[in-house]
Amino acid sequence: MTFKNILVPLDGSETSEKVQRWVTPMAADLNAQLILLSIVHSPEHSGPEATKKAELSAHHYLDSQAEQARTQGVTVSTVVKTGIPAKTILETATELKADMIAMATHRESVVARGILGSVTDLVLRSAEIPVLALNPDATQVSAGSPSTIIVPLDGSNLAETAVPAALDIAEATGARLLFIRAIHLPAFAVSGPGAEYYGVDYGISTERDKATEYLARFAAQAEAKGLKAEVHAALGNAAARILEDTRNIPDAMIVICSHGRTGFKRMLMGSVADKIVRASHHPVLVLKNQ
Repeated sequence: MTFKNILVPLDGSETSEKVQRWVTPMAADLNAQLILLSIVHSPEHSGPEATKKAELSAHHYLDSQAEQARTQGVTVSTVVKTGIPAKTILETATELKADMIAMATHRESVVARGILGSVTDLVLRSAEIPVLALNPDATQVSAGSPSTIIVPLDGSNLAETAVPAALDIAEATGARLLFIRAIHLPAFAVSGPGAEYYGVDYGISTERDKATEYLARFAAQAEAKGLKAEVHAALGNAAARILEDTRNIPDAMIVICSHGRTGFKRMLMGSVADKIVRASHHPVLVLKNQ
């Protein structure tokens, strides 16, 4: 999978600009063009003059943001549209053949509000292309290409479709790869007082070994390309373990595949991907299963 046109919606907020600052160095490494998009909301009572003035202001704003990105050797184009934010983002991505949309998981502006933000949530559920979601409160995010790419896997073909994209980005950025799989703990019960406990691990060691062996296949793929790769078999709930065990890795990005059109048409993305997008301290690239 190649990423050559990255669409970044900007609304003048510090949060949206943080996304741009983070994605710009990665775009340079990927030799990708940034498309900066500003959407002008034009209430019915505002009139054409007010709309024209807002559009002119948006052009000036995008020009200043584009100049900052160009100093890092990135090709940048700017687009100003009038319309409904989520709908306009999706239409612009299609029109300009973007292959990634980068935006925050929530924003303190009229463009998006809520747990994820209404606009980002709609884009995540409806986009036909990968969406890079960045939590503006993330503590481990600094401007620059990722130094670690985390790839959660669960043994399914769906999850494994994230691997080629992760390898491509790692090759371009020089990042190491961390392949992680969570192992569900066995459920068992004990009696009350006087119960005896035995020195066994209920097959956990065997399951961990199987998970490590499974992950090693993908680490070998990365190493065959000259990349550094590690594996981690975690114990417990998948989303919780992925979030907790990777929380303190600096300058990392998570690459994960979620359900295709059926999954994203639900109110939530559901399952592990949804929880990671909402709570991660790292940028999360969500790939669409086609």
